[in-house]
Amino acid sequence: MSERQSLNATFFAFNKRDKMVLLPAAIAFVVALIIGLIVIGVAAFYAVGGMSFIDWYRDAIATSAKGGAPQPPPNMGAVFLILPFELVTAFVYFVLLASFESSCLRWMIRGEKSGPLNLCFGADMWRVYATYWVWFLYFFCTGIGFFIWMIALGAIGNAVGGQNNPMAVFLVGMVGCIAWVVAWVYAAVRLAPASATSIGAGHFAPTKAWSVSSDRFWGLFGAFLLIFIIYVVAAFLNSSVTMGAYFASLFSGLDWTAMKADPKAFSAAYQAASLQAMAKMFSNPLSIALYCGGQFVLYALALVFYIMFYGVNARAVQVALEDGKLAHEPPAP
Repeated sequence: MSERQSLNATFFAFNKRDKMVLLPAAIAFVVALIIGLIVIGVAAFYAVGGMSFIDWYRDAIATSAKGGAPQPPPNMGAVFLILPFELVTAFVYFVLLASFESSCLRWMIRGEKSGPLNLCFGADMWRVYATYWVWFLYFFCTGIGFFIWMIALGAIGNAVGGQNNPMAVFLVGMVGCIAWVVAWVYAAVRLAPASATSIGAGHFAPTKAWSVSSDRFWGLFGAFLLIFIIYVVAAFLNSSVTMGAYFASLFSGLDWTAMKADPKAFSAAYQAASLQAMAKMFSNPLSIALYCGGQFVLYALALVFYIMFYGVNARAVQVALEDGKLAHEPPAP
């Protein structure tokens, strides 16, 4: 990619065009997701036995906390119905997320609105949804590859240092793991604009993201890293406020000197103190209000994080289109 333009992509989502166009999309995404989860949750609740299953689950948790063996669920067959509902939930979530992402990308790349609520349910949405499956295959294949790579590293370590030299095996494994992580991150950053590439090209073209990110690795990596740091710091500050009562109660009720002396007893004491701190926190109306408000803020931060991430990818595709590195075809109506 030509270097005649700087990427400047970290805050691109908030610097270009009317930022309020994305607000209806974010609200519609959240509302649709809540409605979908409520419908699926109610259906799953009655499918597994309703209150009888909830009563069993509560008794099982209480029995386990006391060190006992919980009774099996009243209807074991109904428990297996949870999996289909989880699959439906995942499908609904990723379809709605694809509609939200495609609407954001359409606006940031092409300046196109996607409907009354600015959510996209057309061809662009399915291109983004299909890209999620490409990412699933990427994680799946690289996971298998990492397992094979570790086996190979073990064999190399034994060959280099022998079984009587564990330090050599460790060093080979550590260097090999670092090399794998670096290669994985490099490929992931280069392919990050996959969804945005399909939106910019007007057809399903996730592999062209490699050309879009050509000569832009450090710009993309720096933008993603800065966004990640901002999110982690904001989430940490939010948790410090909303969970402050919980952590104060938990840490004040533990004998930290027993951690090394008797780790097993300390673990049991930690679990008991955690349950007591949670019960104490949720018995205080102010703590409950802070917790609920903190959850709302956390989800809002996640939405902002999503939009910023989409903006980085949209900027990379926009520059690629301007530089002639990506050909645009009119999108399907």
